[in-house]
Amino acid sequence: YSQQKLERQLASLDRNLDVMETQLSLGLVSQYQLDTVRNQRDNLALGITNLQTQCDNLASTLALLCGIVILSIVLAVLVLSRRQAGPADPAGAAATASPAAYDPGMPFGASELTQAQLQRAMQEGSFDLAEGETGPRGISLGDSIDTVLDRLPVAYSADVETDLAVLYSAAEDGQTLLPPYATLSVASDKLEITLVASLTAMPEDVGACFVKSPSVWCRYTIDPTDNTVSRITLGASNL
Repeated sequence: YSQQKLERQLASLDRNLDVMETQLSLGLVSQYQLDTVRNQRDNLALGITNLQTQCDNLASTLALLCGIVILSIVLAVLVLSRRQAGPADPAGAAATASPAAYDPGMPFGASELTQAQLQRAMQEGSFDLAEGETGPRGISLGDSIDTVLDRLPVAYSADVETDLAVLYSAAEDGQTLLPPYATLSVASDKLEITLVASLTAMPEDVGACFVKSPSVWCRYTIDPTDNTVSRITLGASNL
């Protein structure tokens, strides 16, 4: 049965109940008969609610699967385009860089934030850059995703099985999130490139203790409709 048929049945039972309540007052039906129809109506209403919940859950699962497929396609295209285009021109990148110096061949670092940005991130936890402000790596609102990736030491595989890809990491396996690291995540309505760097020196054999290490981060939110940066967020926290 479709949900529309079930809802029509529910409306029919509601009408029958109205009629039976009148019949009960006239002694034409018993209370037992009325209660039986009312129970049928309540069970049908519950079934419709459960059906809608199942549909919502299936829709969420489908959206997640579509996001994984989109991420796989995006990464595959980026890998091919970067291989064909060759390495980025550091001189060209430096020409549009913000006052904070950076090396496109090196991971993101806390020194790429201005003193004012770093202080605000530590005071507020996180904040968004306004229109016209330049973020780390000389990235501004409206820049393309290719511009962001060209200014990162990206080292990832096109084989993606989840909605999160590690672009680079200090971990030897290249997949464990050990600062400095960068990730590319996908959702149904956006892509996010997140750069994380530790504010303190990382000890050797750090293991999992870096989870409570003070860190600074930058997140570029990408609008998938035109693959441009729609939001730049800076933050500082114990990641």
